[in-house]
Amino acid sequence: MEALTATVVQEICQFMGESYAALRVEMLQEQNKKETRMEKPANCPNNFSKPVCPPSLGNFPIVGQILNKQEANYHWLEDGAVFEGLASPVPDTERQEPSQPPGQITDTMISAILHSKPGGEKVFQEYGKTKGLTDSTRRLMVNIIVADMMENHGRIPPSSVRTNYALGIVTLFPYLNDPDSEHGYEQYYDAATGSGYLTWRIKTVGRNKSCKTKRRTKSTYQNGPKAQHSSPSAVEELLDEQVSMSEVLICSVGSDSSGSALTLEKSKARKRRLTDEPTDRNAARDMISAILHSKPGGEKVFQEYGKTKGLTDSTRRLMVNIIVADMMENHGRIPPSSVRTNYALGIVTLFPYLNDPDSEHGYEKYYDAASGSGYLAWRIKTVGRNTSCKTKKRTKPTYQNGPKAQRSCPSAVEQLSGDECREAISVLQHTTTNESLVREKMMATFQYRQQVVHDPGKSSTVLDVFPRFLDTTGLINQDFTRLFGEVVSGTFMAKWPTFFKPRVIADCKTLPFSEPVEDLLSSAQQESNDYGWESDLAAILLLLHLLPPTSKGPKTAKIRTSQAADHLVRFMKVGTSMVTFLETVGYEQQPFLLCVGERKNSLQKFYIVVDQKAIPCKAQTSVAAFDELFKAHYVFSVSYHEALCNFYTFIQTTVYGIDVGKAKESSRVKEIRVRLLNKDQGSGAAGAQGSGAPALFAI
Repeated sequence: MEALTATVVQEICQFMGESYAALRVEMLQEQNKKETRMEKPANCPNNFSKPVCPPSLGNFPIVGQILNKQEANYHWLEDGAVFEGLASPVPDTERQEPSQPPGQITDTMISAILHSKPGGEKVFQEYGKTKGLTDSTRRLMVNIIVADMMENHGRIPPSSVRTNYALGIVTLFPYLNDPDSEHGYEQYYDAATGSGYLTWRIKTVGRNKSCKTKRRTKSTYQNGPKAQHSSPSAVEELLDEQVSMSEVLICSVGSDSSGSALTLEKSKARKRRLTDEPTDRNAARDMISAILHSKPGGEKVFQEYGKTKGLTDSTRRLMVNIIVADMMENHGRIPPSSVRTNYALGIVTLFPYLNDPDSEHGYEKYYDAASGSGYLAWRIKTVGRNTSCKTKKRTKPTYQNGPKAQRSCPSAVEQLSGDECREAISVLQHTTTNESLVREKMMATFQYRQQVVHDPGKSSTVLDVFPRFLDTTGLINQDFTRLFGEVVSGTFMAKWPTFFKPRVIADCKTLPFSEPVEDLLSSAQQESNDYGWESDLAAILLLLHLLPPTSKGPKTAKIRTSQAADHLVRFMKVGTSMVTFLETVGYEQQPFLLCVGERKNSLQKFYIVVDQKAIPCKAQTSVAAFDELFKAHYVFSVSYHEALCNFYTFIQTTVYGIDVGKAKESSRVKEIRVRLLNKDQGSGAAGAQGSGAPALFAI
């Protein structure tokens, strides 16, 4: 049954891909016949026309059903973008970007993109086998999807478009859905922060293209009287050569019978035509007319042109501002060259006295594709600069700041204040033998201690004011339990050994080969390794390789995972002087775990080192010791080390369940959470791809 189901799913996906390719071919043919109809504004109901289903889809019933359904529901337009071959988007002043786009066809769209691009089948194959994606396959999928997004929506696609694509990914691949995020797709695009894999890939492609653009050769112009003019015979030969080249191109496109090759060639030819000369002057004219009639100030343009057969500078600027605002609303912050050319053509077609008879097409003063200049291009740059300045000033979302957030906790024990509190602190500073008295006084001064650790001027003195942390074990657990309760305090010990550890080991086996990872895998699986870490601690370090440190900016160098591990755990052999070791460590505010033993796989004692002081752990195992290390961040209100931010955030939200949905998580943290929670699910149901949301383990 598993094999049959997998085969059926594969055949269905292949059939849908072929149907989608045929749909695109039909739409391109309709456009080449110049039968594209344009939707009019809402104030012109008589001119409204719905897209017509391509006539020759009898062999593709599924596509026909989709088209008929979308036609009935008027869902042909999505976020101002249209399928190729249909009408151009119409400006709508009252349209607002939805917080979450409708998901009727997003999964079909992503499926068609992946099936039509090289490498897309690998994504389906790996997901069908493992119900997840490795890092390399996830990068391949993101690269394919972003390439399609930028091809159809410009270099900087709008937020609604990115959200739609991200929704399509988790709808098509439900096991990639993040149950701890608001919508489940934030690891691919989070509209609140503008982050995610899709955004980062768009930025990377943008940087690469901008570098190439800077190096490209500028257009060559005739240099006035100093130019050398060719003879008429040379000009005629050049024209003949261009005509012959165009005929060869047309023949090559017409002779291609395959659907995918035909679509590719037609798409390239269409882009070249739009760059040189848009095909439908009437459609461009009607579009500009609709824009100016629907926007405030547009009537002034018509009135002045009707009187003077021209426009003053102020009215021309008003017209350009209105048109560029509509262009950027429907095509993103950087509209493609073909879109700008189409708008420029519409201007001189609607207002023929604005046509420049001495330029090649007549509209170059509004947009010249060869040099990228013109009134429209300059206005786009101006708006882009102003928008970027406002974007930098906008308020970032407010997150709980992990260990440094102040938390209110009801106290079952009466808290001391004033002279009584000072007296209790004095008792704590001089009492070293009576452990029960120490715990009682520490519990009674808990609120005062929280005020100290959250005060930037006093936080570094907490171990001097409360020195019993340095000789009495269990006080960190006591304070953490007061903050979060017994259930949260015992979560790591309950979940890590049985649930997370085996999943981390299994997932690390898919990482690229490296000697440190192989050594940790050998130790975690308790294979013969005399120099490796103890099994549980090796598994914790493997999680660090799944969540490695990232660069925080161009001026901050990215450190290796092995270097980041030194900020998490260190080893000291039995017999080494603790004072000497702490002197070599230096002053580090962030705590780390010090393991003492004969060998790394035979540990006897554990300490938490912070501010050059060693706090003994009550734990006798490495799992319990790491549990105390994590809790120390909250007890002493110490932020995570920069290199371990992703690692500790995963432990905080996914394992302990602290500030779920409130903490700032990177896309990598969300991806690893999804991957581990679904690691061994679906192994017996390989054919259930895309058949609904997964039922996650209750952990």
